[in-house]
Amino acid sequence: MRLYTYGVPTPIGTFERIGVELDKKLVDLQLAGAAYARTVEGEDDAYGYASFMFPTSMVRYLERGPQARKLTANILTYIREQTARNREVRAPDGERVIFEFSEVKLMAPVPRPNLVRDCMVFLEHFRENWARRGIEIPDVFYRRPCWATQSGAVVVATGDPIIIPRYTKQLDFELELGLYIGRKGINITETDADSYIAGFTVFNDVSARDVQMDEQQMRMGPSKGKNFEHSSIMGPCLVTPDELDYNNLRMIARVNGEVVADD
Repeated sequence: MRLYTYGVPTPIGTFERIGVELDKKLVDLQLAGAAYARTVEGEDDAYGYASFMFPTSMVRYLERGPQARKLTANILTYIREQTARNREVRAPDGERVIFEFSEVKLMAPVPRPNLVRDCMVFLEHFRENWARRGIEIPDVFYRRPCWATQSGAVVVATGDPIIIPRYTKQLDFELELGLYIGRKGINITETDADSYIAGFTVFNDVSARDVQMDEQQMRMGPSKGKNFEHSSIMGPCLVTPDELDYNNLRMIARVNGEVVADD
């Protein structure tokens, strides 16, 4: 499945909703859940049921676990069946359930993650960078999951502008594979790791490279070299593990339309 967070503008601000892609359109999960609950399951309190199973926060939706994902799959099957019969699916009070992507503003799949960890996992990239400095990869690379902690408050969506800090003269992109953890855990074993993965996304870890290198002389950070407004770009969607082989992916980065990384 491809899961999205999108914004609905109102006079008092933007309201977040979560949706799932179906045949290149966006299905509002909460409204679709209410339609399914009333029509298929005969639920009187269809909106209350849908609000619990499909909260408008992606983090809370992931916390609902496998039951919510199974129900999502059932809802998509139901909508496909109704569409095949030329029947429009609407929520119990008549609200639309399906939208064109052009009608909504996509946000980062998880607009405010609890924590962002920037990990060192691409061996060839790591080896190339360290070889350039005449340093061999330390053995700890193979033994421990090493990361830098970044703020979840600077996350924005694909297509949002990059705001260049006034203190840098070397702004740089970093094409990353983003991985969302969907279950709570601690000291997770390698054997059990896959079961904690909720999904994947594309991540541009924008960096003020000159500031980052300056800061790390103190053997700390990076701080302002990476944590600045709009510096963590994610999206456009969260793709669940069943839909892709994450060991065989092609990733492309473009700067103003020009391909700068393709691997």
